Amino acid sequence: MLVIVYFLSTLFYSIECFINENDDDSWKELSFSLRSDNGTIKSAHIQWTDRFDDSFAYAYTNENRSDLKFLYDKPRPELFVTNKFIMEAFTQFLDFFQNRTKIQKVTVTIPSMTDDLKKVTKRNNKYATKPNVDSFRFNSYDSSLYTEFLKLSSGIPKILKISFYYYPERTENILNGSILYHSKVRKVGELDLRTVESDISDAGLNQLECESISVRSSTITNAGINKILKEWQDGLRSTRYLKVVSDDVQKAEIMDGVSKRTLQRGVWEIKNRYNVSATVTMTYSGDREPLLRQDSRDCEDTSQILKMADACYTNSSWFFPGKKERIIPKAILLSIGLYLIYMAVDQYQIAMREVESRECSDVLADCENIPFNQTLIPPFYNYLQDFTISPRYDLSYCLVPKSLSTIGTSTICYINDPVSFTNDNRTISTETYGKRKRKVPERDLDEVREELTGGKSHHSTFGSIARDEFDRLMREDHAIRRAIHRMYYYDFQLLGYPM
Repeated sequence: MLVIVYFLSTLFYSIECFINENDDDSWKELSFSLRSDNGTIKSAHIQWTDRFDDSFAYAYTNENRSDLKFLYDKPRPELFVTNKFIMEAFTQFLDFFQNRTKIQKVTVTIPSMTDDLKKVTKRNNKYATKPNVDSFRFNSYDSSLYTEFLKLSSGIPKILKISFYYYPERTENILNGSILYHSKVRKVGELDLRTVESDISDAGLNQLECESISVRSSTITNAGINKILKEWQDGLRSTRYLKVVSDDVQKAEIMDGVSKRTLQRGVWEIKNRYNVSATVTMTYSGDREPLLRQDSRDCEDTSQILKMADACYTNSSWFFPGKKERIIPKAILLSIGLYLIYMAVDQYQIAMREVESRECSDVLADCENIPFNQTLIPPFYNYLQDFTISPRYDLSYCLVPKSLSTIGTSTICYINDPVSFTNDNRTISTETYGKRKRKVPERDLDEVREELTGGKSHHSTFGSIARDEFDRLMREDHAIRRAIHRMYYYDFQLLGYPM
């Protein structure tokens, strides 16, 4: 009964998910870019990724374009050839933008907004929607571009990053700092302007309510930055990360009166009155970027890394690509996965019961017909093959030389006759090898002497030229001889060898 209820609930949930997914028109990424060659714009490109992680691209160019290397891009773009390729591409891009309810990331790369492009953004489209955009990235110094797209979108973006269209602009242009007074820019979660020089003032920086701020400016004063840090310390600001790149910054002045903990060169951690931490980074324009902690928000490629990791997980198996997700909702996949796990656990338990039944039947059943010593490795050297026994406690101890044989023998002696052992003033911890001589039969000693001097073993050196040479060296070196006497003193004493 429970299985039927679970199956029906899963089925209804799958149908609901399938309907909701069909109603969802969100995209993960949408980008528009103009590509130039020697200062002349040659092509326009649109690329988007839908919610199933399927990527598509359009490429627009004119009929005079002979170089079509972009046709090797991934995904391979669909080509459109027209004289007004910039206008048509931007119009198509805006159609895509205004026909989505949500887009996670939007990127626009153009040198500036021409009058024709501004007319496209101001057109009257009664079917247009205002998408909710999580992240905006503009590769342009034209502030009208940011203003128009912030107006065409709904809500406040989480991330706003402004960079340059091409690298020489970095030394030629300055970003207008008035963009900070835009109502949406003031409240974005993460504002990143560190790659472009700007004329931001202290007042413009102070009125920001962003959680993360990264700016590059020579017009910000040390007193302005110090004021922000003190306000944070007093619990009056929500900013958690501040990075300023400037050649005029004086680190001693901006941190004056601020309690801090140095993380590395130019990077500090400060805490406010509520014990909440924030990271402050101050660098000069020619400095190498500090290597911050992972949670410091200073990694440009975090989103790319996460995207690569997500692609690895979603595309590693044929069962999970985006196209099949349209046919098989996630709830059904979850149900199948749970069922397979249950069957695997059940099969594992059955297999373990069979193994236990075989192992518990008779562990020596396969060894009944094997002779006792047939599979044993013969000893390398026959030496003291004796056992010391204690009939009183049913114990037997094998004497293995140099492996606690002295302590083992004295222990057996004590438990056999503790009174006599104590009366002889003997203790287990102080027992020596020489005291056991009376316990070793003389015939065993004779056998040991014969084995040591007869040259019967494979490793014996008795009577060899090498032995004579090493014997001469030991006799000439008093230190070696004394060490050998200490090592084998009781052996010499037991066997009666001259010292």
